[in-house]
Amino acid sequence: MSGGQQAAPSLRVQRTGVPERVVELKHDRLLIGRSTECDLVLEESTVSSRHARLTRAADGSFLLEDLDSRNNTFLDGRPIKGMGALRLADGQAFRICDYWLVFNGTRIRVEDEDRTSSSIRASVALGSSRDTPEPTRPGEALRAILEISRAVGSTLELDEVLDKLLEALFLVFPQADRGFVHLTDGAPVGRDLVPRRHRSRTRTALPYTISRAVVEEVLDQARAICCQDLPSDEKFAGSESLALSGIRTMVCAPILDRDRRPIGMLQLDARDRSRPFGAADLELLLAMLGPIGVAVENARLHGEILRRRQRDRDAQYAREVQRALVPEHPPRPPGYDFWHYYESAFEVGGDYFGYLPPAPDPAGEPGRCWAVSLGDVAGKGMPAALLMAKLSAEVQLALAAEPDPGRVLSRLNRRIAEAALPDSFITFVLLVLDVADHRLRVSGAGHPSPVIRRADGRLEPIYEVPQGPPLGVDPEARFDPVEVELSPGDLVVAYTDGATDAVDPTDAMFGTRALLGEIAGGPGSADALGPHLIEAITRFASGAPQADDITLLCFGRQGPGGPPPAAPTPPRVANTLTGTAPG
Repeated sequence: MSGGQQAAPSLRVQRTGVPERVVELKHDRLLIGRSTECDLVLEESTVSSRHARLTRAADGSFLLEDLDSRNNTFLDGRPIKGMGALRLADGQAFRICDYWLVFNGTRIRVEDEDRTSSSIRASVALGSSRDTPEPTRPGEALRAILEISRAVGSTLELDEVLDKLLEALFLVFPQADRGFVHLTDGAPVGRDLVPRRHRSRTRTALPYTISRAVVEEVLDQARAICCQDLPSDEKFAGSESLALSGIRTMVCAPILDRDRRPIGMLQLDARDRSRPFGAADLELLLAMLGPIGVAVENARLHGEILRRRQRDRDAQYAREVQRALVPEHPPRPPGYDFWHYYESAFEVGGDYFGYLPPAPDPAGEPGRCWAVSLGDVAGKGMPAALLMAKLSAEVQLALAAEPDPGRVLSRLNRRIAEAALPDSFITFVLLVLDVADHRLRVSGAGHPSPVIRRADGRLEPIYEVPQGPPLGVDPEARFDPVEVELSPGDLVVAYTDGATDAVDPTDAMFGTRALLGEIAGGPGSADALGPHLIEAITRFASGAPQADDITLLCFGRQGPGGPPPAAPTPPRVANTLTGTAPG
């Protein structure tokens, strides 16, 4: 006889529009990344080649560590890059780009036993010489079947269905001390069952223990089984956990979907040897499996429909929020030209940009300082849209009180950090342009530096490294501004990393060097340079789907010849790379 073993912990890997998969953590380390050399490959261009690592500690727990990835790893909504290895709790989820990974550290205990026993059979198993008990009374059985059908048909909430099912089964099988429902949840059959609901007649806590042989018989072959006397059966006599539990008799059956595929199993067991489960009980349980399976599958489908509808509502609302936040047309301050482009990689993006015109001075004269803001909000969908809405309001409030970009970013940073929203961090750059003295003050928070193309063709990054970390990471961070002067013919280009991270069909990236080359060799006005850059990125991408939003802003001081001709089409939020029209 072989002893019991604990099924391996696992990761449930989830991504919108992709079937969930389960990865067992059989080894002491699991390397996660985009490289095919990783143990868990996440096929998304924004995932770093070696993004994160799971390591088993001496006590059997698992530690999560970000491997200095480009886009960070998020645990409980917080970036963990640079924080070392962090212990994962059972059921805790972490995010890598658009992937959610749920750690399952405790699983149902499955016992290994040899297969020499005759106690497990196709339909009924008599593990001892004890006589078969009398069948349940037919009238009572019929009433019980009707009660179960009524109970499980009265709700579409999965947990309520399972609770009502177990309640009804206890009425049908008065000898049962405990009842369990185990669902596969897409895990490998018989190896990674999840205990979903349980019921007990007593307050005594017993271990959740089932036999591996039982699991394989019930799920792999979709058969119901029964054992009248576990201790007297040689197949189970060597199971220490079963012996400690005091279980004497049990009955198990699969829960089948409409295609007759097992999606879980029921187990009823008892400690009273004088009232064992027998053939009649097994037959009665078999008669109930039809309505039970339909109810469980309907509840699962109902839950999925509700989740899908909620996602659709969230996406629609997020799109409306985003449309309200993104400027439709660029400004036209005297002596300057502006152009912008925004494309979301998904239905709802995470990039933000905006313009704030100058307020009149105290004497009522026109203001001189235009604010240009550009950010990349962590995440996608509704959470990102809500954070964008908060950011938009905070930017306007901060600029109304303080024109200095460094102090504005410090205020924004504290407000975002205090909100403690999930995934609440933002790379951000704020440019304040004085159109009277042509000075530009810039502060960056973890964002790529804007680039100045001088009238003579020279390229100058405004800063070599951002003045501070992304907003929301360190509430005490400083963002000292950089000040430059713009001469006639100078152009400024600001962008999010979706522009440089655009990929072609081979997954090669466009890159910063290529973008700078196109800026250096492009036309001499904002209205012409912007479309030139987007055309270059589009040509490189060759129709490949993009994993990140692309936002590009161009503005420049007009040369001696005055303003250039207007762009042939007005800049707007568009989906040029994917060939779809904006919503």
